[in-house]
Parts: sequence; C-alpha cells; structure tokens
Amino acid sequence: MNYHNVFHYDTPLLDSFIVFKTSSAKVSTALSGFAVLGIISGIFTAGLYDWIPVVEPYFKVAGAVYLLYLAWQVSLPKGSRKDYVGLQSSFLSGFIFQVINVKSILFFLTVMSAFILPFSDSIKSIVMYLTLTIFLGWLALLLWSTFGSMLKNFLAKHDKAFRIIMGGLLICCSYFYLAAFEGFIKS
Repeated sequence: MNYHNVFHYDTPLLDSFIVFKTSSAKVSTALSGFAVLGIISGIFTAGLYDWIPVVEPYFKVAGAVYLLYLAWQVSLPKGSRKDYVGLQSSFLSGFIFQVINVKSILFFLTVMSAFILPFSDSIKSIVMYLTLTIFLGWLALLLWSTFGSMLKNFLAKHDKAFRIIMGGLLICCSYFYLAAFEGFIKS
C-alpha cells in the first residue's frame, strides 16, 4: 500500500471531499470505512462508558487543541491542484484513511456517549441507534461530497478569503469550547 495516498490529504476540511472526488468506488470506500469505524467506536464507547466522566476534561482540551490545529492548517495556503494530478488511491488506502479520520471518530464518540448510551439500556436498541447513526453519517458524507464538488470552483476563486474566515471561525470555536469549562475563562 502506498502510504502517500493515505496521508496526502493535507487540508483537514476537504479530506472527505478528496476521497469522493470522482468515482462511485471512492464513495463506497469512504462509506465502508465510516461504517466499520462506527461499529468499532460503538463497541469501544459502550465498553468504556463509565470512564467518560474521568477523561472528558482531557478530551475537551484535546478537542480545543485540535480545533486550533485545524485553524492553522486551513489558514495556510496549499499547493496547486496540479500537485495531485495523476495521484491514485486504492480501496484499502481510502478505507484506512476514513477509519483514522479524526472528525468521524469524534462524531461517533459524541453520538454514543451523549445520545445513545445514556438513554438505551438494551443491546438491541443500541445496535438499532448505532445503525441509524451510521446511515445518517453516510447521508452527511454524501451531501458533503456533493456540495464540495459544486462549490469547488467558487472556493478556489475566493481561496484566501475562505481560509481567513474559516481559520477565524475555528479559533472562535476553540475559545468558546474552552470557555465551557467552569472557571477556565473568567468573565
């Protein structure tokens, strides 16, 4: 496997779009990876549910740092489109990329710990809600790829303004995320 194909997606906000770039094979790759990640995250979260209150503060700080990292990455200008011409990826590289996608991992951890596990006590209902979550996530990925391809030319034309606005919004999100900590930011 060519690891360059897995890790060449250097723009965090556009990584899912690049996976979907043209073919239905790439869409099925991302959807398969997303489903496997959902199942793994569901098992992991259900098994460690009692530990979530203990590690939650650390996850919040890590989440805020990740938002700052995204702001940094989004704000930096990227290489030209010709750098990616001829770059091919296999099913396995796209699958692995989707399984290690931090945004998808956080999505499943959040949904499981905040919306499914506190209100479901049977394995049957947890599996049903996890299946529904995976389906809704698939719809979101398909919408993301569709609108990403439709907005590609517009965003390329206004690249600098888009990067400044998105970077600023991510910094604001990080600030307000940390402000949710009691006493972290004094008013």
